[in-house]
Amino acid sequence: MSLTKVSFSMINGAPINVLDYGADPTGMANSSTAINLALATGRHIYIPQGTYRLDSELTPMSNQTIQGDGCNATVLSANTVGMTCINYPSGYWSNVQIKDLNVEGNSKAAIGINLVSANQGAVSNCLIDNVTSGNNTLYNIYALQATYSTFNRLNLVGGQYGLFLFDCYDVFVSNSLMYEASQACLISFKGSQNKFTCNHLYNGLIFAPSLLILDGGSGMTFDGCTFEPTTIGGVTYEVIIKSTTSGLNTVPVDCLFINCRWIGQTAMKTNCVYVATVGTAYKITFQLCQFIKPTGSSIVLGSQQYTSIIQCVDLAGYDTLTYAPVTVSNVGGNPYYQENLPGNFLFTVSANAIAATSFVSTGTVSTRWTSGTGSPEGVVVGAVGCLYSRTNGGANTTFYVKESGTGNTGWIGK
Repeated sequence: MSLTKVSFSMINGAPINVLDYGADPTGMANSSTAINLALATGRHIYIPQGTYRLDSELTPMSNQTIQGDGCNATVLSANTVGMTCINYPSGYWSNVQIKDLNVEGNSKAAIGINLVSANQGAVSNCLIDNVTSGNNTLYNIYALQATYSTFNRLNLVGGQYGLFLFDCYDVFVSNSLMYEASQACLISFKGSQNKFTCNHLYNGLIFAPSLLILDGGSGMTFDGCTFEPTTIGGVTYEVIIKSTTSGLNTVPVDCLFINCRWIGQTAMKTNCVYVATVGTAYKITFQLCQFIKPTGSSIVLGSQQYTSIIQCVDLAGYDTLTYAPVTVSNVGGNPYYQENLPGNFLFTVSANAIAATSFVSTGTVSTRWTSGTGSPEGVVVGAVGCLYSRTNGGANTTFYVKESGTGNTGWIGK
């Protein structure tokens, strides 16, 4: 009786091993054809440890998993200029999983992983986990109109953009390292309800921000993320929020930065956050964040209308109590207020109710605590309940309460 050799792919329920289709793990021969033959079966595929040369793009299907042996063990190595390594072109994609491998662009591939939706929501329930992608000339990972998808444990290096999310919503990005991208490590263009947790974005010697938020959206949350500095001579902000077209709402509604850290670089002109608004934007909140020794400003709120809340921010340096300023300019009369901020705050304001050099809000826009030289009576406009500290006062002329009236009278010294 003769025995038939059993391959791994013949085991019931097991993924297909690309070695059974002729893929070369030494990197010497083109493996694109063999891997695509395995993908064409529609079954999950397994790519064992090794380096696999790609002369043309891989074309997976929906409901299919591409599984490697680890982000440093299984390497898909691009060998054609301008190619896309793993391509999901415009269409309907769901339950896609790419796990435990390295997509290496070798400065030849334009895109590492490409997920493009035919319309909003046509890419859904996708997972890219424990994936390294680097040195693609355009995008390491690009997602268009994806929804309910997760990007976890990414290691993205180089290229113009690390992760580019275009009009995505309900996307979760976590535990990822993105660095040295020439345009931005992470870009969120439009989109809504996306959450970014425990990510580290670093551009050390690249003239670009680590995070770029463009053209609005809503409900963006950045929780526990770290942003490290950009270099002098180019873009000098670590996070930029702006519009590409006049009249667009550039800042996401209810955009929240919580427990985030901006690490300055004292030898370079580094600013942390710049909001360059066009049109009307609403409610950016910074809560429990740290701005550590930037040489420029911690937060620069630009020259249009918005509401911004800055709460419980630690502006202290590593080794000294030097504080970077929060700068506000021409906010057009809409409310800006802060809570529990120590340190130095600079305001250059026109057409706005804020006129003092610093103040602490009591929690409402109309009631605030300001300071200055001289008595506020007949000078400082405020609502009943406002407080005023006189910096050159004496007994009963240092602290004032606005007890009556709606204009600049009714201030009583205490």
